[in-house]
Amino acid sequence: MAQSRFAMETRALTEGAIMAALTAVLALINIYIPVLSVLVALIWTLPVVSVCVRHGMRAGTLTMAAATLIILMAGSPIAGLTMVIPCAAPALLLGNAFRKKWTTAPTLLVTTIATLVSMIASLMLSFLLTGISPMQQWISLRDSLMQSVELIIPMYESSGALERMGITVAEFTAQWKTALDLLQLLLPAMLIVSSAFAALINYLMANKILSKLRVELPVMVPFRLWRLPWWNIWGFILGFAMAFLGGRFLPQHPLISNAGFNILMFYMPVFIVSGLTIASYYMYKAPKERRIMYKLILVAGFFFMMNGFVLVMGAVGFFDTLFDYRRLGTGQPKKLE
Repeated sequence: MAQSRFAMETRALTEGAIMAALTAVLALINIYIPVLSVLVALIWTLPVVSVCVRHGMRAGTLTMAAATLIILMAGSPIAGLTMVIPCAAPALLLGNAFRKKWTTAPTLLVTTIATLVSMIASLMLSFLLTGISPMQQWISLRDSLMQSVELIIPMYESSGALERMGITVAEFTAQWKTALDLLQLLLPAMLIVSSAFAALINYLMANKILSKLRVELPVMVPFRLWRLPWWNIWGFILGFAMAFLGGRFLPQHPLISNAGFNILMFYMPVFIVSGLTIASYYMYKAPKERRIMYKLILVAGFFFMMNGFVLVMGAVGFFDTLFDYRRLGTGQPKKLE
């Protein structure tokens, strides 16, 4: 038994060393070859996830630590840290969730929280290294954007674009300022949404690639069977009440309405994704010869009628929390259709 355990630990260390080297190589490609960075950024932590699944969190943590040392020595320390800090914890927790056979919902919840905390830690590291706070960075970016707007205004005037839009230079500038003010207001929600999106992409990529490599993973609930619990409708109602009623009756407390708008901003993409799951469900139920046509219609609707498409998908997802169009219930479906 002792020999068997020793052999398992030796195998874990050997595989961990190989995966640490592979992780470091992928990370360095992401740093030094910008052309491949978009693709590599999605997969560079998958070797660590694989080690966590096969050998546990301890082996995965050692693998990530070894990879981090290689990245710091072979690349820029600042670039290495800003790359490792946002990704290390989510990768380890994702691998641990796969190993423990967690279902889709708790896995995404835990990795989203880990991604959010890691992003905040990365911002704090940037502040410690540069002395520039995240808000100062945003103000600098905002000023740069407004300067860009001022530079393109003469081009718009000379081409007659402003006249065709029926607005003056002052109105055009005011619209940009209003848009940037709204963007600043919604930064907390955008940070949460981007964390959830990153967690979702990492989950789907890890599930797809590791399954192809025959790494044993828990069965993923098909996208067409995903459904929001009914109580999310109350979260949306709370955000709506805080945003509009708070601003109307409690104008002396702007944080209430600001928090409400952020809650609404969070739920918008959530309901849109929920609507897409319903579209996916009914496309799957359709005859096979018609599925491609329906997919093309869906893609065309997104590209040519984006505003209407987003509105329809969001509304469908919103009402599904109440009416459960697919009769899935609030828990995991008992049978995958």
